[in-house]
Amino acid sequence: MKKILFPLVVCFALLCNTAYAVDAKLNKTEWTLQSLSGWNAQSPAKLPQPATLAFSGDNVSGNDGCNLFNGIYTQTAKPNSLRIPTDKMMSTMMACMGGADKLSRMYLQALNRTTGYQLNNNILTLKDARGRKLATFNKPATTLPGTNWQVMDYHNGQQGIVSSINTERMRMTFSKDGGVTGNAGCNRFFGTYTHNPRNNSIAISQLGATKMFCQQPEDVMQEEALFLKALTSAKTYRRSGASLELSNAQGIHVVGLRLK
Repeated sequence: MKKILFPLVVCFALLCNTAYAVDAKLNKTEWTLQSLSGWNAQSPAKLPQPATLAFSGDNVSGNDGCNLFNGIYTQTAKPNSLRIPTDKMMSTMMACMGGADKLSRMYLQALNRTTGYQLNNNILTLKDARGRKLATFNKPATTLPGTNWQVMDYHNGQQGIVSSINTERMRMTFSKDGGVTGNAGCNRFFGTYTHNPRNNSIAISQLGATKMFCQQPEDVMQEEALFLKALTSAKTYRRSGASLELSNAQGIHVVGLRLK
């Protein structure tokens, strides 16, 4: 069954009137959760929706393994102090099942218990008031060449962002020699790409495809055409570990992908 997800814009109210000094060691950094105290299941980084954490100014945001969140972090004069109060956070309200729901709750609890942090060889460790390790993070990979992706959604240019049984069939590979190949749902496609990691610009061009006709799944040919059109509209990219987002010249999300 096709799902059309309309872009959600959440306006965050002023959470606190106090001005906090920005921590230069944390500012403008992004992290992917690697381990979580009390979590004994599959590595958090290998779950379909890895948990993340990002710092920008005095703002903290990320994905808890289920929902996106946004809030503030605070510090004191004590070196490497850090508080991430979850009661001051705003988040999306998706319902998740099983491991994702459990990880989400445990992760947010760990953030709320954090009173300090440690940075060592690009590994971020959050600690509680007794100095015990709550969670560890690595910096996510940002490179594009030599990566393989599963398409999660695309913008159809009309109603919004589409995720369906057809996107589950879509794949995409960025080769190291500037070629892009994949499956658009029915046909295989091929073309070229250029990108600039300094400003995250990207151009996907010279797209061609095989000429098969598929009747199933429903609407696969229509979705294939819209997906390929969305690809060629991409002007910027943002990779954060296992996630890749392509956006158009207006900054609108056009394709979302997950690392295979």
